[in-house]
Amino acid sequence: MENLITILITVVSGVLVYIIGEILQTVWLTPLQKFKAIKHDVAVTLTFYSRIYTNIIDAAHSTMSDREEYSEVSDKIRNLSCELKGYIETLSWIKIGIPSKKKLFEAADLLMILSNSLFSPYDVEPTTQDNRENKDVANQVFALLGMYSKKKSKRNK
Repeated sequence: MENLITILITVVSGVLVYIIGEILQTVWLTPLQKFKAIKHDVAVTLTFYSRIYTNIIDAAHSTMSDREEYSEVSDKIRNLSCELKGYIETLSWIKIGIPSKKKLFEAADLLMILSNSLFSPYDVEPTTQDNRENKDVANQVFALLGMYSKKKSKRNK
């Protein structure tokens, strides 16, 4: 009888551990991996295209190829914003290693702002201040998503 109870407890314990593991996988580990993938994409895109968003152009006085390139970059940054907002909607209550929804929404909004800020209004010359503001927006996104940036690095002090 004792052996039967021991076997039953072992089986029930194994099933419970399996179920808890599957729940953790679904509600925490998979979303964490997705967040890391989005974070990677944001880091790569903002780093690679920093020369674009820190050099705003006047669409009225730029070449067609420049307008196309800037438009393509704008769409890529906009897509990242949308990807992040869609991701937020899938989050569950366990968010260890993932920023708060408030921070994620703020980062998504800042990405959309950055996407909309690559061109100056027609016939208005872009300023150094405009370029600096875009760089500041990108740095805020880095901070909100918990990314490493030059400001965080101790080597650059």
